[in-house]
Amino acid sequence: MENEKSRAIELLPGETKADPRLQRDAIRLARIATVAANPAACDKSWVTDTREMDPYKDGNTPWSERWKFDLCGKAAEVELFFAPTPGAGTGVTANLVK
Repeated sequence: MENEKSRAIELLPGETKADPRLQRDAIRLARIATVAANPAACDKSWVTDTREMDPYKDGNTPWSERWKFDLCGKAAEVELFFAPTPGAGTGVTANLVK
């Protein structure tokens, strides 16, 4: 529910432990990380898979994941580090792996 109205949200494929709002925030950073791997004139990218690297334990412990992207037919992989902060949400950093 958002503003007293139901809303459908598409979730990323794979094992991500990020909730829908965190997925939405993290994908922006992950897409920025893919810029160096993005083919010329490619304006579309999508996540094809997510997997845990450092397993999710609870909402207070940092964890990491790798998200695979398709960049107009070229594969790229981004490692995301999630760092929960009590009372302040979750910090996210993203680095291009390959």
